[in-house]
Amino acid sequence: MKTSTGDVKVIDLRDGTDSSDMDISTIVKVTSNNNRDDESIQDLSGRKLKVKTNIDKQINEKFFDKIPSSWKNSSGNYHIRIKSLKQLMPITAFERLLKERREKMFDSEHRLALAEAQHCLNEHINKFPSPNELYDIEFKKEQKSIREEFQSFVDALKDVKKKYNDPGPFLDCIVWNDGDKWISCIDTSEQGDFGSM
Repeated sequence: MKTSTGDVKVIDLRDGTDSSDMDISTIVKVTSNNNRDDESIQDLSGRKLKVKTNIDKQINEKFFDKIPSSWKNSSGNYHIRIKSLKQLMPITAFERLLKERREKMFDSEHRLALAEAQHCLNEHINKFPSPNELYDIEFKKEQKSIREEFQSFVDALKDVKKKYNDPGPFLDCIVWNDGDKWISCIDTSEQGDFGSM
């Protein structure tokens, strides 16, 4: 980006003291099954990043995460790394992000699961107030086992909430040389779609 006068615009400035160095010694090459349409690299999270070409753009776009074909890399070497977002942002911003992630990704789903499990347990309690008073021994054992299973599920869901721990996002980082300069890209979307960058 440039300013209206043509100078380079600085969007953000990060620690340059070498204390935040990132080990990018893991090098991968583009691989394929002898087919240009199947070229990809595999990142450290196990995701396959497809090198997008004009031929496969419409066909395979939905099935692979993408590396844009505009990325020039004459050596074919990509240096890869996974980095915790916690290491890249101020702690207060990271804590706010974790709170938002918990509310969005965990709390609502957990509340629904706990409500459903509690509802099943309550229905069983209302239908069989005291399984020990049932006369049929096999039926009594079965109902007691079902009650214990419902109760265990409710207890487990409550325990999950107490022990919830989100380490935060981990981001794929790719560094390569285009022949003139080193280029780095960090996937802040956590989707592996480098094509939108």
